[in-house]
Amino acid sequence: MSQDHTTALQPRQQRESLSQKNKKQKLHYFKGHRKQNKHIQLLSYYLRKVTLNKYLNVKVGILKNIRKVDSNITEVTITTSKSILRKIEAGDFSFISFPNVKGMKEPHPFSILNIPERDGYVQMSIEGVGDFTKNLPKLEVEEKVNLTRGYGVLSSMIEKSGKNEKFVLIGGGIGVVPLLGLADKFDNKDITFLYTVKKDKKPLYLSLIHISEPTRLRRIS
Repeated sequence: MSQDHTTALQPRQQRESLSQKNKKQKLHYFKGHRKQNKHIQLLSYYLRKVTLNKYLNVKVGILKNIRKVDSNITEVTITTSKSILRKIEAGDFSFISFPNVKGMKEPHPFSILNIPERDGYVQMSIEGVGDFTKNLPKLEVEEKVNLTRGYGVLSSMIEKSGKNEKFVLIGGGIGVVPLLGLADKFDNKDITFLYTVKKDKKPLYLSLIHISEPTRLRRIS
């Protein structure tokens, strides 16, 4: 091969060498970047969990009873300290989670069914619409529960109302749960309770609203 021809090939070889070097550098960068992102995601998850638990003021309870009240509705009963029970009112919602159960460690909010401070426990009636709620019937009694204080204003609004004020509570399906506790707590108030369900569903907890038979309403066009 002539000297001139060898000289002409050198720039091309150099370019290929540089290209391969750049590819290796980019590959190393992307691997390092993915690793860094993974660390950031883990740190973000940890901080979010710690911050959420601190903000929600999570306390410990025990799952004392669990039963099906309908084909897709599960009632859970949770015992906890009196200090927490005093902070959960009828009509509130509270966040619960199960720290020792896979897939159920993230807090989820559910409405309160009963009057916790009076009854000495927290009761919730929950419809199975996702992984967390559909796994509730599989839990064992005495399972550890993390729960928060109650959130809501309905109870305090009715409590602060005037003597002659009237209220209308309207609930449909599982949405009736927080209203049942309110109707029970304020049975001395002038409250009209409207509770509707689909034709193929049965009303729940009729005994809590002090009626023996539901009143069927016609559709008004």
